[in-house]
Amino acid sequence: MTDIIIKAGGSLQKGKHLADICRKLGILGGKYRTIIIPGGGRFADKVRDCDLDFNLDQDTSHWMAILAMDQFGYLLSSLIPGSICTEDIDEAKEYSNEYRPAVLLPYRLIKDKDPLPHSWDVTSDSIAAWIAGYLNTKKLLLIKSKDLSADSYTYRDFKNPVDIEQLENTDIVDPMFCRIIREFGIDLWIIKGNCPEQLTGLFQGNGMIRDLLVT
Repeated sequence: MTDIIIKAGGSLQKGKHLADICRKLGILGGKYRTIIIPGGGRFADKVRDCDLDFNLDQDTSHWMAILAMDQFGYLLSSLIPGSICTEDIDEAKEYSNEYRPAVLLPYRLIKDKDPLPHSWDVTSDSIAAWIAGYLNTKKLLLIKSKDLSADSYTYRDFKNPVDIEQLENTDIVDPMFCRIIREFGIDLWIIKGNCPEQLTGLFQGNGMIRDLLVT
């Protein structure tokens, strides 16, 4: 069984810490059974631009945006030491069970199952949550670089694991996300992408992810 799904936000691509985070993901993947889900990043931004320029139908935008996640997944895998990049969910599970980090390219799985509405209300966060539920993995970590300084909540307000009620009516996650987390009974953690030390810190000490993972 996969211990934890880690979703690496596409916006990390725009910051200075992506390479450091990926090195840490490689280390963690050697100690825990992890599957990494990519965000869309700049690739998804291009899809949004096309949507605005050409008034694309929702189906087209939906699948193009998920293909953007695959593109960012290739980038992540190239930066995560010892990782495999695969669109095969069984291969990803097998690799993670061998304590090697697996980057799952989600397009093939989501295209086959088609579990979510075709809308910009569904982002890579909800896709990562659905994949965690599909795999019966009860731990999900979001690595986000969103600046919440103008939001009613800040990262300091979040005590990991996160109380889902705190995410309601914010733009921290998409509108579908909390519903999926509740449906599958998933425990959620959120860390800031500009603080890579938080990633390894979560797996150390009392009350952190380490003590809750499957052994």
